[in-house]
Amino acid sequence: MVKTNRVRAMLLSGLFLGLAACTSSSLKPHTYTQTSADLKSFKSMHFQHLAGVDGEIHLINGAWQDVPEEEGGESIAKVQLLSDIVLSGDLDGDNIPEKVVFLYSTGGGSGAYTNAAVVKVENKVFTNIASSLLGDRIQLLSAKIENQKLIVDLVQVGEDDPACCAGERATQMWELSDDHFVQMPNENEGIRAKIDILSEHHWQLISWQNNEALAKDIVISLEYKSGRFTGFAACNRYFADVKAGDAFGDLQVLMPGSTKMACDEERMKAEHRYLSLLSKSTNFRLLAGKLYFSYLNGDSFVEHLVFKVVDKAP
Repeated sequence: MVKTNRVRAMLLSGLFLGLAACTSSSLKPHTYTQTSADLKSFKSMHFQHLAGVDGEIHLINGAWQDVPEEEGGESIAKVQLLSDIVLSGDLDGDNIPEKVVFLYSTGGGSGAYTNAAVVKVENKVFTNIASSLLGDRIQLLSAKIENQKLIVDLVQVGEDDPACCAGERATQMWELSDDHFVQMPNENEGIRAKIDILSEHHWQLISWQNNEALAKDIVISLEYKSGRFTGFAACNRYFADVKAGDAFGDLQVLMPGSTKMACDEERMKAEHRYLSLLSKSTNFRLLAGKLYFSYLNGDSFVEHLVFKVVDKAP
């Protein structure tokens, strides 16, 4: 059990470090069309009250890290803006929309915190007026602003879950009160998250790793239903039985099978690579409209297959 949790921590750490390279948004119903100037402003903002971080921080190109106490020492606190999710809506009743962005932060320990930050835009000046912690090692599924409230669907650490492993699906509601972001009571109890959550969307591969995008003319898709993955793997239809682990997100993918059509060399190589990596995947995480399948390349180097939500299966 200790080894399993250590591997999960490695997978989460590797995922956190790679977030900056994956910027394709798939929460279209709840976002607004931001301009390149908007994005540049968010990536260079000052933020405060972030979990694991002392005082105010200044993002540079969407990221920040603390300065080591000793020259050559290891940096501890880090922050990363999740730049592809920006919500817009009125939170304070003045009929002028605020913006909400999400940031990941870590203080150097095992915690990987997700923060929601409210941004006021006046005369093209972007100001962080409130921030709150959504949770430690949560999986952010979706978010929207509705009736002057931020509503977040997530998987959080439940009462019976180990700290490493979120397993309870819940809805959080937040409201802005006197420049404080306050969580509202929720009478609805959370439910246990299961692998069936993957069946709620159609998925399409966008990246082999955090910095290696899939070629534009290659289409690879994934569906989940009743213990089986199916989809299109660049050339052929494929299928693979899946066993869910004891903790939410853990899985075992059995040897995939496929139809036997022949395609050009590029597609055949992509198909072989995808099915090989899919079968090596041992964990999945859902983060803001993206699906990450994690696997270990060797004993310690974490890599990911990254999918986005699409409206229909290719």
